[in-house]
Amino acid sequence: MNVKTYDVVVVGGGAAGVGVAIALKHAGIENFIVIERHTVGSS
Repeated sequence: MNVKTYDVVVVGGGAAGVGVAIALKHAGIENFIVIERHTVGSS
């Protein structure tokens, strides 16, 4: 079993989710995942 751990899980890859991911990168947080069912950036 391969288990991965993340500091932050962003649920949704729409405009808000992508914005949060960008803010996390600017804050120096790199251990996160964006979970999306469809195309990232769609709403």
